[in-house]
Amino acid sequence: MKVCKGCGALLQTKNREEVGYVEKLDYDYCLNCFNLKHYNKPSGQIIKTHFPKVPEKALIVYLVSALQLNLLSKYNLKRFYPTQEFILLVNKVDLLPKTINFDKWIKPLKKALALKNKPLLEVMPISALTGQYLEIFLETLDYYQKKEIYLVGFQNSGKSTLLNRIAQHLEKDEVALASHFPGLTKGNITINYNDKTIVDTPGIYEKGFISDYLFYEEFKRLIPSKTIKPKTYNLTEQQAIIVGGLVVVSLIKGGPTSFTFYLGNIKLHRTKYSQVYEKFNLHKGTLFKPIVNHDYIKTYFKLTTDEKHLINLFDLGYLVLKGVVTLEIYAPKDANITITKGAYHGL
Repeated sequence: MKVCKGCGALLQTKNREEVGYVEKLDYDYCLNCFNLKHYNKPSGQIIKTHFPKVPEKALIVYLVSALQLNLLSKYNLKRFYPTQEFILLVNKVDLLPKTINFDKWIKPLKKALALKNKPLLEVMPISALTGQYLEIFLETLDYYQKKEIYLVGFQNSGKSTLLNRIAQHLEKDEVALASHFPGLTKGNITINYNDKTIVDTPGIYEKGFISDYLFYEEFKRLIPSKTIKPKTYNLTEQQAIIVGGLVVVSLIKGGPTSFTFYLGNIKLHRTKYSQVYEKFNLHKGTLFKPIVNHDYIKTYFKLTTDEKHLINLFDLGYLVLKGVVTLEIYAPKDANITITKGAYHGL
């Protein structure tokens, strides 16, 4: 039995449409990983996987992207892993502004999660891409002395990138293929670290992220690859912001207030609410792109307190605003767009 060096899938030669297909079993990469590695083009479909099985005595490193933190309040790990201890690792912190003080950010996050997700050992920031905070993380693994460590997280949280960063730290070759294509890891991929085993597991599928609406060639260009520069717009009542060809956010009542966007490569356009849908439909695919060929719905949010709120836009970033206002959000049906009270320190 041989597994793909890129995604961990069991290699097979019988069905080209199934996971792990190769023309010859002496190949190291399945067809999908080969196309990604050499041409940056996937040939497979996104796999809708759930929380993976983990041995009872293993330590879980729950990896969550800094752009997906709205998911922390959605799932209770105790439901899936009643006996295991875990560390929450907030990845991709290199994308966040330098103004963020992680001490002021992490401590209240740990306090809130500890009540719901016992036993939570640590909440830690990390950048798997740059290696920032990697040594502190590895020292923490040594401290807890667990022999088996499982990386668990949502698709595109950066688990494979972290595994490769650890391999580089140990002066080993790359052990997994990392890509913006979600759900690339199809089977467990293992690396030895000191006297421990670190296991990368398949990413958990979450409905309503950008990959549900756009092809890989379209959405990979939207994902931020360097520190996000926030863009702020001062809006008065009956003004709106068009976010690419994806979303319209309108200030229906209240204000004036500021809308600060923390997004990647997406163009924003401010206009009057009375004209916004006419403009949006007229210029979709030209001025406003990429576009989503999907049913759209309007959702209303009434913010009743004069404090900051954070709106997650798919898994692409945030909108932060403050004030007693009523918002209208026009977005694809079932899009993962959520609003929470408060904002992380520095945003």
